[in-house]
Amino acid sequence: MENLIKIIQEYSLTVRCLPHKVVNHWSYTEGDENKKYVNTKGEPINSKKEVVVQNFDLEHFQKTKPTKWNTDSPEKRFENWKKNFPNGRKLLREERDVEKGGWWYVKETPDTGSTVIFSREHDKFFAPTLEEAIQLFLDSKK
Repeated sequence: MENLIKIIQEYSLTVRCLPHKVVNHWSYTEGDENKKYVNTKGEPINSKKEVVVQNFDLEHFQKTKPTKWNTDSPEKRFENWKKNFPNGRKLLREERDVEKGGWWYVKETPDTGSTVIFSREHDKFFAPTLEEAIQLFLDSKK
């Protein structure tokens, strides 16, 4: 493990492990739960979708810090919420298993201003374990 950290430091590597599951919440429009989506290859994305209702009470607004642009009191923010969403706000909750969840990416990022974008289609250093991903990187340096 110590050796891996030294390699990561020496080459200024950024590492990422893909999650096994991803959960997203989307604003809901009637019928969204029945829509079928595809990935960049045109293959269907299998996910579990359900409509959930988000409902907040005054206590939530008392415990939650307002945004920078909203200086209203918690009571006022709660009033606005109830006015806009009298029956709660409907959201579409989507849960999906990630293909190759748990696999690792390794990218060289020698610049402090680097923006790191990971892509399965373009990244070469992608493997089931961190050690294998780093080895792929090291092999490319030979």
